[in-house]
Amino acid sequence: IDARAESVVRAYGGAVARVHAVRAPPLGAPPWLLMALEPVWGDYDWVPAPCRVLLARLAADRACRAAFRRARRGWRNTGLVHGDLRCANVLVAPAGDPPRLWLVDWELACRGDRA
Repeated sequence: IDARAESVVRAYGGAVARVHAVRAPPLGAPPWLLMALEPVWGDYDWVPAPCRVLLARLAADRACRAAFRRARRGWRNTGLVHGDLRCANVLVAPAGDPPRLWLVDWELACRGDRA
């Protein structure tokens, strides 16, 4: 990785860290995904086919279900979470050192576990 790319990655990490430091209003329970592998969910007809297949495969694995239960028990409603962090939701102004970054597309933001 070259120095410029490294500075962008470092700025990205700093931007995420600043978001995680924001105190957010309470907005609810743990994400549905942490409960989605439980047998009470039954089928997954309401999600797109690729997601349905993946959730069914994960639910069929006992160790995976146990890991999701542990994650749900450890989930803490402690900070602001963007909810859709990916390259398409980060704007980078390459001029400057370090480069400036903006996290955009906050429609899935909620209070949640920063981990």
